[in-house]
Amino acid sequence: HAPNAVLAHRRHSLSTTGQNAMLQQARSAPGMLLKADILDADPYTLCTPDGMVDLRTGTLRAADPASDFVSRSTTVGPARQPTPRWNRFLTDTFGHDDAGRAMTGFLQTLLGYSITGDVGGQVMPFLHGSGKNGKSVLLDVVIKLLGDYADAAPPGFLMERGKFNEHSTELTELHGRRLFVCSELKPHDKFDEARVKLLTGGDRLKARRMRQDFFSFEPTHKLWLLGNHRPEVGTGGHAFWRRIRLIPFERVVPDHRKIDNLAEILVHDEGPGILHWMIQGAK
Repeated sequence: HAPNAVLAHRRHSLSTTGQNAMLQQARSAPGMLLKADILDADPYTLCTPDGMVDLRTGTLRAADPASDFVSRSTTVGPARQPTPRWNRFLTDTFGHDDAGRAMTGFLQTLLGYSITGDVGGQVMPFLHGSGKNGKSVLLDVVIKLLGDYADAAPPGFLMERGKFNEHSTELTELHGRRLFVCSELKPHDKFDEARVKLLTGGDRLKARRMRQDFFSFEPTHKLWLLGNHRPEVGTGGHAFWRRIRLIPFERVVPDHRKIDNLAEILVHDEGPGILHWMIQGAK
């Protein structure tokens, strides 16, 4: 009867009921559980297709499956290579005088800080200026290169929307991110002070996915704001203005020099070099 028992067990194991039972048991098996805090735990490590980057030194090493538990990765690996298009873009955007070079250096430092998981700075860069001046291209390039580490926020993510629910399922999108972009801010938008402080204060966040239990995690994200206008005085309170770092985009690119799909071209032609440039800003 042993062969019949084996066949019966096989049929049951391959059935929908049997497979669901195994999956249910696997959810609580000690070797299958992974706490959220273990993932992407080192704030100064950046996972790339070529290995793990130590953002304090810029060195690249091979990933260790036994200790590198990561859920995010950039889309390219860094490379020390010429980036003439990127350099030209930065010069066109900020200028080549002392003020322009200083702003470019400041931007590199902010981006370098933003690709770490360190949130102690409590800063929110605000890119502002009328259209056709490069701010959207800049952030498009950054988001494309950072891959899973970056994302765009849903509309109204930081705005007043009536009663604020700190357990919003939206907050799950911040888990493991390094850079989160809030775009299309309008002149008279008013920020939700409680949410701004919560999402930039460095305290643990609590969130849940749809139809799942709550979980808490250490924040690693930096919020980048994007708008056509400089924020007004009444936009936010002390917590907002203390965190804001204004980056003006004042130079409009003339139509005859405008390049369609510039962000995609920069990523395709010079992506590894641009990522290396950002990593240098983190050191």
